Amino acid sequence: MGGISFKSIDPQYYEFKRLCEEVKNERTVHNENLYRIYQYFTNGYDYYLDDEKTQKTYYKSDFTTRERVQLQKISNKISEYKEWLYYEDMPLLSYKDYTYKYFGIFLGGDEGAGWHINPKYKALECKNIRY
Repeated sequence: MGGISFKSIDPQYYEFKRLCEEVKNERTVHNENLYRIYQYFTNGYDYYLDDEKTQKTYYKSDFTTRERVQLQKISNKISEYKEWLYYEDMPLLSYKDYTYKYFGIFLGGDEGAGWHINPKYKALECKNIRY
């Protein structure tokens, strides 16, 4: 057992999941060709791609989230963000994301260092629970 989370009994968690479902397909693609290549990487493929269309090699590490701006705080546990994904210096994609902060009691340590209980807050983001 890794720990106990109290999110399943929190109504705000279900509000967070509803909000994530609403923004699931809400995204603005700024460059269709780069987005096609980015999807190749998000589907678990290699770390680089030699694209025949553009005659260029793309690396997964060149696609980064550069900007994340909090738009509003919906509740004490849920916040709304706007994120921009870039390829090098070119904006590729922008989308909304939500963050849900929750409390849990987690087990830490190992056989050598000993076991201990670690109560702490964690955060979930919509992009981590995509359906």
